[in-house]
Amino acid sequence: LDTSTTQDMIYRQTAEECAKLCTEGVASCIFAYGQTGSGKTYTVTGGSQYDERGLIPRAITDVFKHLSQKEGECKVFISFIEVYQEACYDLLDQDK
Repeated sequence: LDTSTTQDMIYRQTAEECAKLCTEGVASCIFAYGQTGSGKTYTVTGGSQYDERGLIPRAITDVFKHLSQKEGECKVFISFIEVYQEACYDLLDQDK
């Protein structure tokens, strides 16, 4: 991937299948790794414009889109963790 690659292209090439598979009972993980300043946060969370959504917002949208097409009830469990200097941070914890 290079600097002309859009958020949509990144999602389709890396995480779209994970979102679909997790609605079929397959555990999935989207993991970004790289040096400081390499664009991990932007790729995962996205920018301020709708078309700049990152992997996580796109995956959540697709998960619920796929689940809405299934019959019955489903439970969804989501974790959003940051690992920084050997410590884990729960990015969905409202108390932190």
